[in-house]
Amino acid sequence: MVAQAPAQAQGAITFLRAAKRRNHRLGNIAYASDPAPRIVNLRNAGYLESLGLAVKSSGTYATAGPTGVDDYGKFGGPIDRITLLANSVGVLYDVNGYFAAVISALHSNYKYATPFSLTKGVPDSFTATPATAAFANVWTYEIPIAIDFANLPYPVGLYQLALNAQEVQLQLRHTAIGIATASIGSGVYVGNPANLGSSVAFTEVHQRFFDPIPQLEAQPPLSVAHTWRQFRYFLTGDGDNEIMLPTGGWYTRIIYQVVMGATTATLAPNRNAVTRLRMTYGSNVTPYDETRDEAEARQYRSYGAALPTGMYIHDWLEDTHTERDLINSRAVTDLRAIISTSGGSYAGGAFVDVVVEQLLPIDVNSLPVVGAQGVA
Repeated sequence: MVAQAPAQAQGAITFLRAAKRRNHRLGNIAYASDPAPRIVNLRNAGYLESLGLAVKSSGTYATAGPTGVDDYGKFGGPIDRITLLANSVGVLYDVNGYFAAVISALHSNYKYATPFSLTKGVPDSFTATPATAAFANVWTYEIPIAIDFANLPYPVGLYQLALNAQEVQLQLRHTAIGIATASIGSGVYVGNPANLGSSVAFTEVHQRFFDPIPQLEAQPPLSVAHTWRQFRYFLTGDGDNEIMLPTGGWYTRIIYQVVMGATTATLAPNRNAVTRLRMTYGSNVTPYDETRDEAEARQYRSYGAALPTGMYIHDWLEDTHTERDLINSRAVTDLRAIISTSGGSYAGGAFVDVVVEQLLPIDVNSLPVVGAQGVA
């Protein structure tokens, strides 16, 4: 067990009291429909806390507009993948545009107590049925690099950029803006892609960081990386679908998105076939075991709104905003989620997209965790 961080004396200097937060514009990443990544390098300045992205897309359909919208693209824009690479620890963030929007909404709920929502006010804007009128869509996300704990005087997961030879790179891969037939996650608008005239798209990038501070006693620990990673599990039939989860760090949250359909064109988020959700490790230790309806009711209480259809979250932060319930995946065996389904449509290539949030130790004794699940 790692000792708890000592309580701060009244009026003592802490990192959050001493550090100044900055928000700097890095520039734009131009849209390109080919699969190659478009790249911007972060500045070597301070302790990286988050990135702000604003994805913008404008254009006009001639003769006839699109006949529909993509279930992922309408919330995430023409973004196939957002990847943040750091040369000293590897991948910090790797999800598609849809989950970038989900993570941003989840982070806003956690940090600012705003109800979860994938639709926001200005500057965000999306024209679902543009017909032949011009559209000008904007999707904004926050990419959280560090996370706040209620009982710690510093964010956990701050990434030190002000080092010689330190390289942190943001990579964007794009989808098409218009696609001919529906295929979830492959575009924004569905139908009549040949009618889409010249369109313009780019992404604004902002870097948010804290300045270094001189007080040695208030320096934040930099030995934990806060990561978000996405992977896909394919569903083939009804029953208990066991999804093995990656190990390596302390689990904070897991997001699941269930997608089903009889054909590729009809694949869509689905809740009707989900009957039960479990998260377990070892032979029978089960932090979560809920029916679908109980899971959705818990989520509404936690996040102040219904989540998107077929989305479920296992959350070890929301209750206390501390590290009390975190699961140390390095100290357990057979870490897995089990999603039970009945009456589902699988022929179109049904799947569950899974996003795992972890605190990965760069140093094994880095996080001041007391009583985390799996810690001896």
